[in-house]
Amino acid sequence: MLAGELSATGGDHAAAFARYGSALRPYVRQAQKLPPGAVRGFLPRTRTAIALRDASMRAMTRWPLRAATARRFRRAVAIRLAEYAPVA
Repeated sequence: MLAGELSATGGDHAAAFARYGSALRPYVRQAQKLPPGAVRGFLPRTRTAIALRDASMRAMTRWPLRAATARRFRRAVAIRLAEYAPVA
């Protein structure tokens, strides 16, 4: 995307960076939102908490939680990429 913006602006890097930032900002803001307790859940401090975290991570990849996990991560592909003209 940055390469496309550099091409579209004729190599004007300041304009390309501004356009690139504007296009990606909403997606990045959305993608960086963490669910409540996420940091504490992913960085446990006790052996028991570590074991529970590991078990829940394994469970998320198996039926029936796999579908729910996939829905939760749909926003990872919620970006629309621009079409850029080919450069000769």
